[in-house]
Formats: sequence, C-alpha cells, structure tokens
Amino acid sequence: KNQEDAIKAIAFVKPKFPFVQLNILGPISDGGYHLKLLALVKDLNLENEVHFLPYDPNPHSLMQQHDALIMSSRSEAFGLVTIEAMKLGLLVIGRESGANIELITNGFNGYLYQPDNIMQLASYLEQLIQNPKLKKEIAQNALDWANEHFNSEKFMAEFNSIIQSVQ
Repeated sequence: KNQEDAIKAIAFVKPKFPFVQLNILGPISDGGYHLKLLALVKDLNLENEVHFLPYDPNPHSLMQQHDALIMSSRSEAFGLVTIEAMKLGLLVIGRESGANIELITNGFNGYLYQPDNIMQLASYLEQLIQNPKLKKEIAQNALDWANEHFNSEKFMAEFNSIIQSVQ
C-alpha cells in the first residue's frame, strides 16, 4: 500500500508540528513489508509518531477519530477506502494514481499528491494543520460529493437501467 510515503512525510512535518501522529491500520502479518516499515520508522526516529494498528473488520469508528486519511496506494482500482473516508467526513490526501484521480478534485474535495513527491504530501499535511477551517471546508465538500455520487438511490436507478436495457 506504499505507506512509506506517509511515514516519510511525517518526518518532514514533525520538526514544525511535533504533535503530529500517523496511524497505519491493517494486517501486520506480512513480515517482510512490515519489517521494512518498522525499519524506516526507526531510521527516521518516528517511533513516538507512527503507530501500527491491527486489522479491524469495521474500522469506521477508528477512522472517525482522525483528521485525515492518506491514500498512498500505488494502484487503488476502485477507491472504496477513499469513498468511505469521504463519507465519514475525513479529508483525503491521495496519491495521484488509480481511482484517486477520478474521486478527488484537488483542492475541492481532497488533495492529490504526485507519485513519490513526499514534499508535496508533507506540504498538504502542514496546510491542513495550519488551517483547520480549510480542512473542515474540504472535508465537507468531500462528504457532500460522496453522498451525492455514492448512495443507494443512485445505485438502484443505475442497476434498474441496466436490467431494463438487457430485457
């Protein structure tokens, strides 16, 4: 999932905002990748800022306790996590790849950072910390947008349209 981007960005943000925290949620059974992330955290001296949380089949209540979601995946095909975060009222900063490109309008309902551009990701994080009003506005835009485009009424209308076209 390319969490290295988020960890590296936290390293840039930490000197200016020492209270910054990053929680990485998901399975930690993949020994090789998890060990790589742990080594990066140690190398960057972020043991107090980066936390690994175990997989949770219902992560929504945990997600709602956060200010933002970083979707750093190199290729997120559908973007379900991005949509879920938006529908929970979180601001999403996504890597400019995969479904993020279709779901996030940069500066309106989230932010897109160019692949491997850690400084751009860190800059967005700093902007949001410095300007809570902007963060709230963009998160509200994301919530409104997600509710408009991803709801049961719209799904059923499109589903019925497909069924009728096949008959």
